[in-house]
Amino acid sequence: MGLEKLNCEIGRYKIYVLIKKLVEKAKKEKDSMNFDFWLKKYCDELNIEKNFSKKEIQAIADRVRSEA
Repeated sequence: MGLEKLNCEIGRYKIYVLIKKLVEKAKKEKDSMNFDFWLKKYCDELNIEKNFSKKEIQAIADRVRSEA
């Protein structure tokens, strides 16, 4: 396995964990959840660069909403 592929797998896993954490938070807080705040907080916590496009942020929000 090349280093590039390994980094890609690690990145995918971090995004999976990020979404899982956001879903758990959304289940607890329901509609009062400050999505942008928690997205930034969990990105910092997981050491993910938060340079998502608006489309990517919307996709993450939609996924969190559908799973919560």
